[in-house]
Amino acid sequence: MRLTEEVGDYVADFPRHGGYRGPTAEQRAALAEGVATVLDGRLDSARERLSAVDYTVRTARLAGTDRTVAEITEKHRTDRGWGRVYIDLDHRVRWSVQVPHPRSDLDTELIGAGLFARTPGGVLVLAGAPRDAGTGISADMAHRRDSVFDAICDELVARRLPGIQVHGFADDSSPGHDIVLSPGPDAADPAPARRAAKRLPP
Repeated sequence: MRLTEEVGDYVADFPRHGGYRGPTAEQRAALAEGVATVLDGRLDSARERLSAVDYTVRTARLAGTDRTVAEITEKHRTDRGWGRVYIDLDHRVRWSVQVPHPRSDLDTELIGAGLFARTPGGVLVLAGAPRDAGTGISADMAHRRDSVFDAICDELVARRLPGIQVHGFADDSSPGHDIVLSPGPDAADPAPARRAAKRLPP
């Protein structure tokens, strides 16, 4: 599996509008429990749990490595927009990378896939629709607590796995910088607190 190509092909079919349906609490729980069961190394049990929401677990060798990864994905493509998860099966899982806005924040899905592919022991959580695919902010995974994406990230947090969430930003939001590192929203200030910014050489 060439992961960046796989992910690129997946998001290329996303509609710009539409293509997202919010899950029920039971559906969120089924996906999060399926991910947890894969993390525990019980793939057959995970497939059984995930089948309730028409998801499954596939395994593949990651191109250019000796690593096998699990892909948690829909059995058949739908317009639900709940996304995919990739898990390294050959190393103890130690970290995650999360992509909440594929196709909305330029190439963040490829950045996330590249980080996962280069660094063993990871989990890649990939949203299944652009941020404007639903009504209002219903498909904006960075700002919803009632999504499959959030339920899976909660499971990773419960396991004390540090995570990196990849976002894009407009040039005028941080002039002169190509990379912005942030610890996330501050409880006292809803705007992310930028800890470091860097200008890449031409």
